Amino acid sequence: MKRILVVEDDGAIRRSLETVLTSSGFLVAEAANGREALAAYDPGKFDAVVLDIIMPEMEGLETLRALQRISPGVKVLAISGGGQISADDHLSMAKKLGAGATLEKPFTGSAILNALDRLLGSSSLRANRPVDGSDSSGRSPHTI
Repeated sequence: MKRILVVEDDGAIRRSLETVLTSSGFLVAEAANGREALAAYDPGKFDAVVLDIIMPEMEGLETLRALQRISPGVKVLAISGGGQISADDHLSMAKKLGAGATLEKPFTGSAILNALDRLLGSSSLRANRPVDGSDSSGRSPHTI
């Protein structure tokens, strides 16, 4: 089972991500900001990090650089809804700094699952969940 660290300051989004990921067979740990993420991160413990870019205390780009110092080659899926500059600009910078994948908010459960499949190189994860990313009740994916 793949382990994911979700780093997102918005509690509702963090809970939505946790729900989508756990219902799809991932083990999930959560952090509300970059400082919490660095305290929780252990290179042998996580297969990937879902990292929000705009956060208080320690923003995502700074967190990304710190994670790379701890674990060169860490697999990061950067997410952003923008801010004072567009989400594209934030995500482009995250990609340049080493994020393996990016996703603009809002996105669907299917989109995050597909992005993680590509990042982890593990399409076999689909065997544990419906192809459309719906949950075990068969409901279609919701927007996060």
